[in-house]
Amino acid sequence: MIELFAWFIIFDAVFCLTLVCYLIYTKFRWKKSRRKTSKDYRRIFIKEGQYGRFVVSSGFDSFWVQILPKGVKAEIKEYGWASNDDAITVYGPVQGKKNHYDWLHEGPWIEDLENLADKIDAEQENLEKENIEKKKQRTKELLELYSKEWKTE
Repeated sequence: MIELFAWFIIFDAVFCLTLVCYLIYTKFRWKKSRRKTSKDYRRIFIKEGQYGRFVVSSGFDSFWVQILPKGVKAEIKEYGWASNDDAITVYGPVQGKKNHYDWLHEGPWIEDLENLADKIDAEQENLEKENIEKKKQRTKELLELYSKEWKTE
């Protein structure tokens, strides 16, 4: 009976350890997977240029991010690149992988860019909703106008 109890304790400990490892793995996997892709960034950052300390540049199927020191204005040259000596590319093509874009350097700028992208995305979404509402209202007004004119003819 004691052997059975010992096996049960060992099984329980292994099960709990496995469960904890799985939960830790999924938490970190979720955190990384929630990051935006270059396609998401291209959709959000419609205009190339400087956004605070970030310099955003994109092509047909690519997206690059450079960071600058605080208070430095980007000297943007060809293809939207900042030519400043202290501009560092932190997001771009991963060397050795064709058409694969990711963070080249990890740091606090990742969360900052994610937050900026979320803010811009929310603004664009609100603007889109406002435009849809304005269009619906205009359509309603025109239909009412046409209905009134239709009755008078």
